[in-house]
Amino acid sequence: MSSAGEDDTALVRSFVRTRSEADFRRLYRAHEGPVQALARRLVGDAPDLVEDVLQETWMRAVQKIEDFEHRSRFRTWISGIAFRCAQEALRGRPFPVATPAGEAHPAGVDAAEPERPARDEAVQRALERLPFGYRQAVVLHDVQGHTHAEIAGMLGVSEGTSKSQLSRARSALRQSLSKLSPREES
Repeated sequence: MSSAGEDDTALVRSFVRTRSEADFRRLYRAHEGPVQALARRLVGDAPDLVEDVLQETWMRAVQKIEDFEHRSRFRTWISGIAFRCAQEALRGRPFPVATPAGEAHPAGVDAAEPERPARDEAVQRALERLPFGYRQAVVLHDVQGHTHAEIAGMLGVSEGTSKSQLSRARSALRQSLSKLSPREES
């Protein structure tokens, strides 16, 4: 386990024991950026909605922190909460996904391409058309960098389901993108 993971374990245990605001602030500061990036990636460029998801995520985390069993990293656990909060916030809404400049592109899209702005928009539209299970696989694995084991734990599915959803999502993305561009996918 990395020292960051060990630090998280100690902080979580201390917070559970003492409910210290200082411990909570340290956990929050250590994870606020990645959790916010995940929320933004999942709900799109809607600042109020992102803020609602973040607030709900941290409220649930504080309420359920005693249930954290340290079988995964704290970041994986809190990302699972954020993901469920975003999913609830998006119920009945389209799924807007942005690919901010400088971030990784899903499905192997080359960020160095000269047509990058057009490709970013095409990727965003293609992601929006994916079924939610496929979108979550792409966002959690290809964009956020979680392993299939972590995704399985977050979503309550098997690793095989995570892998097959990602494979199908990538295939659907390639197919969708090839219809938009005459360029061959590799």
